[in-house]
Amino acid sequence: MAKIICLTGMPGSGKSTAVEILTAQGLKKVSMGDALRNDMRKHGMTVDAKSLDEYALYVRQTYGDDYVLKLVAMEIAELLKSEDTILLDGVRHVKELNGLKSNSYKTVILGVIADRMVRYNRIIARHRESDIKTIEEFEWREEQQIKFGVPTVLAIADHYVQNNRGIEEFSKTLVELLTRIKTE
Repeated sequence: MAKIICLTGMPGSGKSTAVEILTAQGLKKVSMGDALRNDMRKHGMTVDAKSLDEYALYVRQTYGDDYVLKLVAMEIAELLKSEDTILLDGVRHVKELNGLKSNSYKTVILGVIADRMVRYNRIIARHRESDIKTIEEFEWREEQQIKFGVPTVLAIADHYVQNNRGIEEFSKTLVELLTRIKTE
């Protein structure tokens, strides 16, 4: 059975770093965030922190909480033709997990967690186009992620990786966990 490692976590927790580490181990990935940003650009929209979250909320309310999963469904299916296990970056809602299971995919939820202020400082430092710039924007974005369902997905995660310390510890823990997940 095809296995999908579903990566979730609040903004700034280290999901992108986890993706880099796990793909360096040979895992192929699909990014739900990239798919949503590409969908916005396709519609001629500007991508920044606020517009990304507003668009995500709009499409989920209009087309369903599994809208972003539908954007990446073909990419997932194509990758699983040649891979036993892939990484799905950015799962935010239980309906996305249910959509994967309805396609007979085995899901393993990996939650990346970090302290709130650690996450805020990371976001400020990374300067990504869709990132926040102030503490008020950070708080607003946190509320949006709660509305999307991230805390619920985190609550049912199969595995957690704490990311408050250095990259070496985070990397070591992820690589060890990947070995375990592949044999489950």
